[in-house]
Amino acid sequence: MNSNRMLEENAAYNNAEVRKVPMVIPKGHVSFHHCRTHHGSGPNLSDRPRRAISFHLQDGENRYRAFRRSDGTPVAYNHDVLVRRTPEGLPDYADPEFLPVLWRTR
Repeated sequence: MNSNRMLEENAAYNNAEVRKVPMVIPKGHVSFHHCRTHHGSGPNLSDRPRRAISFHLQDGENRYRAFRRSDGTPVAYNHDVLVRRTPEGLPDYADPEFLPVLWRTR
């Protein structure tokens, strides 16, 4: 299933609306968006690799929660295989090797 169709089906299942908003980001600029924003880019037409860096900010109380698509298949976050496991065997989003604390508000 292509990603656009999956996005539309999952939105319908969750009574949500998909609103597509094209965005042109000039060379050397950045984009900040909410973690629930489905995003992507076109093909790299240059002769050089495309470079990217991402920061995923999370509340200190963030924990793994199982989630299923509208067709019942489980969703797996692609970084779940990298982090250590909790005693229950779930991905540990407090793993300092992959998810360092950058600042505390308290």
